[in-house]
Parts: sequence; structure tokens; C-alpha cells
Amino acid sequence: MALLILFVASINTLNIILKDWIIRHLCCNRIVITILFLLNILMADDRYAFIYSNRLDDTFINFYDKVVVEADEVDSIYARRYPDRMVAYISIGEIEPWRGKQYRDSWVISKNLVWKSLVADMSSRGYQNFLLKRADELYREGYRNFFLDTVDVYNRISDKRVRKLVQDGAVEFIERLRREYPDAKIIINRGFEILDTSI
Repeated sequence: MALLILFVASINTLNIILKDWIIRHLCCNRIVITILFLLNILMADDRYAFIYSNRLDDTFINFYDKVVVEADEVDSIYARRYPDRMVAYISIGEIEPWRGKQYRDSWVISKNLVWKSLVADMSSRGYQNFLLKRADELYREGYRNFFLDTVDVYNRISDKRVRKLVQDGAVEFIERLRREYPDAKIIINRGFEILDTSI
């Protein structure tokens, strides 16, 4: 039985099983744990980093397969230098007023007091166009991949009808983005329930 489990398990799962065993049986040996941790990093299919500051350099970028960045904070030279690795962060479900981008009050459904942002009406064609314009700006800077955040903001909306409209709007926007940039890697954060309906 144990052999069958190990055979079926992927390399990453095998690493987790081994790491758990080592931690339970060799918890005092930090060198073994460190080596296992490094092996796990090196054997991962893709290594992602998220950095939302301007502290970035070539060495850091080259360690990862994809680096998600706050594009307004990072010199766009990195996007042009590493188009396959660099991923631009875009909040699609919430408007971030501190960015200084012009938005319309009609696109705002409510406020997110925790993040000091505005819950956006993704069903609005005007708002979708606003997001596509942002993606176009990033594409012209050299970004060929997009990380879409706050996709599931519709879950914060209590009115079921409005929630459904906003959810459908998220799907529509992702489909529009895919059509506009067919070769881009689009990564979504949360909102996974819409994956069956979006491409």
C-alpha cells in the first residue's frame, strides 16, 4: 500500500511526505531540513515570487520562473528584459483610488474599508474598458503576463442579482482580456468557481 501511494504521488507530494517524516523523526537536524527545503524549491514545476516594491534586480528575477510585480513600483526595463518571467498585478474587482487613475463613480458598488478600496461593478462595459486600457498600458511597457486580483469580489455583494451580474462581468472581462492578448499567461487570484465559464 505504501509503495502504491509513493508511486502515484507526484515529486512535490513525495517531497512533502519526506519532509513530514524527517520533521517527525529528525526534528533536531536543521541541516537535513534546510537541504530538503532547497530541494523542494529546485524541484517545483514553476517558482513564483510576489514583490510589490521596487526592490528588484536581475539576480532575484532569474531565480524564479514568474515574478508578479506591482508594475507602478518597478522599472519597466525588467518587463522588457524578461517578458516571459514578469507578471503585472491588476486588481480587477476593486478600484484602488491611490493609483490616481481616473474612474467613474458609477463603477463603484461599495467600499472595502479593510483595503481602503472600492468594490467595482465588473458588469459595467465602461469599467471593463478601463481595465483593458490598463492592461494595454502594461503590455506597451513590456508585460506579457497578467495576475488578476480581487476576482471574487462579487462574493462580498449581498444582493444576489447584483452579485450574479458582477460575477458574469468578471467572466466577460477575462474572456475579453484573453481575446485581446491570446499569448499572455493570465493568472487569477481567487474566484476559481468562474474557471469553468471563462477561458
